Amino acid sequence: MGAEQYAWLSAGLRNSTRPWHVLCNQLMMMHWRVVDLDEPFWRLFFPDAPPNHGIYANFDQGDGYAVERRRLLDLIRDEVSGDVVVISGDTHLHFNGSLVVDPDAAWRDPVAVEVLPGSLSAGCADGLLSGITPASRALTDVAGGLFI
Repeated sequence: MGAEQYAWLSAGLRNSTRPWHVLCNQLMMMHWRVVDLDEPFWRLFFPDAPPNHGIYANFDQGDGYAVERRRLLDLIRDEVSGDVVVISGDTHLHFNGSLVVDPDAAWRDPVAVEVLPGSLSAGCADGLLSGITPASRALTDVAGGLFI
């Protein structure tokens, strides 16, 4: 998001007195680390990996814009009154979950929730992933969300 867009969005969120704020976004914002290299099993293969690292599902989504996501979530946490819901798309999966400022913190207070309703015109990959373990478990555990 460019400086002008962020200024417009942050001013609107800061100045709003509404109890709810709905943000629509074409990319999933949730943190989606599918392999956590801090897990003991993965440490066997990546002993020198720094803490809080892993393999991410898609850098063309929120994890590819970590600085911008953090700035927006800090704003929501610190300066926005009311609840925030983010509706995102372009994943071809159905998700909902919590948006947290630091997914690696010991205590992860959600600052907003995100809903991904899936595709309206293209197929969904839900069926491909629903029977896979531990991938399907990782989808629900990583973001603290619900994989439907």
